[in-house]
Amino acid sequence: SIPAGATITSATLTLNATANGGAFNLDVYEVTQAWVENQVTWNQRVTGTNCATAGGTNTGTVMATLNTGATGLHNWDIKTLVQGWYDGSKVNNGLMVTSPDGGGSRTVTYDSSEGTTPPQLVITYSVPNSAPVLSGANDLTAINEDPGSNAGTLVSALISGKVTDAN
Repeated sequence: SIPAGATITSATLTLNATANGGAFNLDVYEVTQAWVENQVTWNQRVTGTNCATAGGTNTGTVMATLNTGATGLHNWDIKTLVQGWYDGSKVNNGLMVTSPDGGGSRTVTYDSSEGTTPPQLVITYSVPNSAPVLSGANDLTAINEDPGSNAGTLVSALISGKVTDAN
């Protein structure tokens, strides 16, 4: 899981297209209703519970788009949506890939989780790196450094047990 205080720096959805019927727009939407994988159908999100809209309910706002007629890996940048999932401002009900241009032979087929190249969501994040904290700084005792009688004292010996570093 992503640690508290992290900043999402990128989030990329990758699907492997095994067939593509022609160049068209492929849009990613945020799904707004929970569903169950082994129960979802075109009309029902859970057995006995209809979707608010046939085919699944989404926000109506395109989160990312790709225009392609190629097969192979298709990538969408969904950093903003993933940031919302992380900070709790959005509920993760999943994603929907659709096209305003589809119809006829203009379809695309993607590998599923059981396919050769399953879908991936790659998230990159950074965590703040706080400086180490020296506690009891006033407790350090003075040490006379005399090259003749004392060749030196390691700083690590001076601060042993007095430094905490969360990172």
